[in-house]
Amino acid sequence: MSEPTMSPLPDARIARAYLLGAATDPEVEALEAGLFADEAALDAVAEAEDELIDDFLAGRLSGDEQSRFERHYLASAIHRRRVDVTRELRRRASARPTLLLRRRATRFVLALAAAIVGMVTWFALRPDGGRVASLLVPPPAVRGQGDLPSIELDAKTRQLELRLERGETALRPPLRATIATVDGVERWRGPALAPAGGEAATLAAIVPVPASVLPSGDYVVALFDASATDAAPAERYAFRVVRR
Repeated sequence: MSEPTMSPLPDARIARAYLLGAATDPEVEALEAGLFADEAALDAVAEAEDELIDDFLAGRLSGDEQSRFERHYLASAIHRRRVDVTRELRRRASARPTLLLRRRATRFVLALAAAIVGMVTWFALRPDGGRVASLLVPPPAVRGQGDLPSIELDAKTRQLELRLERGETALRPPLRATIATVDGVERWRGPALAPAGGEAATLAAIVPVPASVLPSGDYVVALFDASATDAAPAERYAFRVVRR
């Protein structure tokens, strides 16, 4: 009986470029196919991610990598949590943690995030090649008339993170949200994340939404806090989805 053919592990350079949003389309397709087929490929990308976060925290990224890390990698709330936890582990540890310890800590944080969010599409939890898109949505009072925040989603986008800017209302956790069409047809309801760290000064909430529930169209987000009722949301936002 012949030995099964093993999938090649992703090149470390390509894995790093993938995490930074700098990989080419053929590289992305090949890497994501490997993640889906082979857990060892997933571990290899996880190792590249550990090294990338270490380099960021140690100030070793080049100018281009630093810009891409801040603009692309940190656009995800899940990724920001990973960086925060790694930073705290580095602060507390008297010596560099072993790779096994860091992997276990990473899995714990991701499992905790999954319980909070309800569905996490980051590849370390669901190796289906799913991508996360992010959209900053200001309250209606601070955007121009007719200037609706818009985002393009493709078939590979698994999750949309709506980053809702602060309005005039002081919100009290726990937070939840509903998303409906402008005609009032509800498309989604679920938990909203209270922003942490420096983002708490500028964001009211982060709403992770399965991209599959949002076809092209205009939507209204109703944000509720502990004192709100279904009839009286604390804040409302609007945005547009364009499918391609």
